[in-house]
Amino acid sequence: MAILDILPGIEVVVCVDDKPLAEIATDNDDIQHENSVVIRHQQGRTITKYIESTTGKKFIIYIKASDPYDLQDTDLIFNVEVDGNFVKAPLLLRGDYETKFWEDEVDGPVIFVGEEPIVRPMKFAAIKTSSKQVHSKNIDQQKRTLESVGVIEVSLYRATCSGQKMGPSFEEDHEKERKTDFNRAYHLKAIVKENISHGSTLAEAEPAIEEKMFQTEKIDGEDYPIGIFKFKYRSNKALKELGVLPRTPSPEPSPAPPHIQTRTPASTPAPGPAASPSVASAPSSAPKSFPAAPVVEHETLEALIERQKRELDEILRVARNGRAAAEAVPDIKSEAGPGRGIKRDPDGSDAGGPSRKRKKLLGKVTIDLTSDDENDHLVIEVED
Repeated sequence: MAILDILPGIEVVVCVDDKPLAEIATDNDDIQHENSVVIRHQQGRTITKYIESTTGKKFIIYIKASDPYDLQDTDLIFNVEVDGNFVKAPLLLRGDYETKFWEDEVDGPVIFVGEEPIVRPMKFAAIKTSSKQVHSKNIDQQKRTLESVGVIEVSLYRATCSGQKMGPSFEEDHEKERKTDFNRAYHLKAIVKENISHGSTLAEAEPAIEEKMFQTEKIDGEDYPIGIFKFKYRSNKALKELGVLPRTPSPEPSPAPPHIQTRTPASTPAPGPAASPSVASAPSSAPKSFPAAPVVEHETLEALIERQKRELDEILRVARNGRAAAEAVPDIKSEAGPGRGIKRDPDGSDAGGPSRKRKKLLGKVTIDLTSDDENDHLVIEVED
């Protein structure tokens, strides 16, 4: 709620659906007046807040006076204007403040049909806009029309009460032309400076509580209120565009599909307890449609090389054992008749010529010890 330090105990708040609207403090506008004394007076007694408006929602202005505010020996007028149009002026009389508590609600202008009071509730109305090309004079005229739109203002005056009177008749209120017509469209250039999004209109009449009307006089004059409470109402979008509310952050890009690290081969598990595959996120700069290459752990490659070394040692061991066994088998000689001996090779074939020792080729093994070049092989030949 809006509170002025120089008026402790006086509170003004705008409500929708019986709930106070959130307020965001902002700087006061420059006071436009030809008298510098008036400018200084009003600047020191004004507080301005932004509030959020929603199209079609009815709103009320709630006013309260309580301790420690001291009414002293005067009455107090709360002059309420919306979009530059007078709405109502609740009057706090000294006799009504003996308990140090007083409150009132302003939901719209009160008028009379005969002797029956009715109220025209206020509601937020969206401003229609157009970007069609128009003459600059028309845009200037629209700016003047909209200069007070989007503002709720409550000004407090010290006053004296001189007597009771009747309120305005329905005919007088109906004939009173409001300053702004929200059925027409306004050029974007006419609203861009203040980013005006809403104005106010009057809803259908409703029964009102009967109130007394009094003739009053402002003690300090029209230009010297003791306090001004100003509320600028805008849509949620307009408040974000003005920087009053934080903008909704853009959604972050979806991460690239995760890649799973290669497990250690089951035949040669890596030392330590087995762990589940870890998932690594792709960098935010990676294209969404191309997942990153799988990550191979350095330990897995070492284990693979170690396994291949062990297999090579085993092959060499088998080769050496085979060679030793071959050397241990003696040549077998058989006689075919007297005087001439026939020497047979171990494979059983006859040799008609001179004896010749043949090489024993035990095996030929090709082992790939690298993963980088598939054409790089180690060839081991074992011969007798």
